[in-house]
Amino acid sequence: MQINQFIKQNREDWERLETLITQLQKKKSYAVIEEFQHTYQKVARQLSYSQTYFPNDNVTNYLNEIVAKAHNVLYQSQQSSWKQAYHSFQLNL
Repeated sequence: MQINQFIKQNREDWERLETLITQLQKKKSYAVIEEFQHTYQKVARQLSYSQTYFPNDNVTNYLNEIVAKAHNVLYQSQQSSWKQAYHSFQLNL
C-alpha cells in the first residue's frame, strides 16, 4: 500500500481518536469508553503498520503522538486510583 492510500484509508479513524481523547478528558460515558477502546486498538495497529512500511514518514510520527495521548488518557484514571490508595494508606498510618 502506498502512503497516500494509507492516509486516505485511515484518516477518519485518526480524527475520531483525537475527538474521543478530548471527550474522555471531559466526560466518561460507557458508549464513549467502548468506542475509544475500539478506535484506540485500531489506530495502534495502524501505527504498527506505519512503523513497518513508512518508518521515516511524518504520518508515523503523527500516529505515534496520538496513540501516546490515547494511552495516557487510558491509564490516567488508573494512576489517580493508585495515588488515592497511597494517600489513604498514608493517612491511616
